[in-house]
Amino acid sequence: MTTNFRSRLKEELSSLIANNPKYSNLEYLHEKIVILNSVFKENIIPWIGGSLMGAIRAGGKEILKANFENTGTVPDWSVYEH
Repeated sequence: MTTNFRSRLKEELSSLIANNPKYSNLEYLHEKIVILNSVFKENIIPWIGGSLMGAIRAGGKEILKANFENTGTVPDWSVYEH
């Protein structure tokens, strides 16, 4: 993992909670944020995350093989809104 990633992530989360009104209801968590060490080696963490994402249904952001074979394209999910 990137050097100082865990401390930077904790700092960013704490800053968001403290300074962004959108997250003011989470203020009680400010002092309780802990970034845990992974049980996996750092070089396989992206693969673990990818396999977890591939195993779940993510709110319609999937494409069936039949749809791909009919259209030959994959939707541009970067422009979808919730």
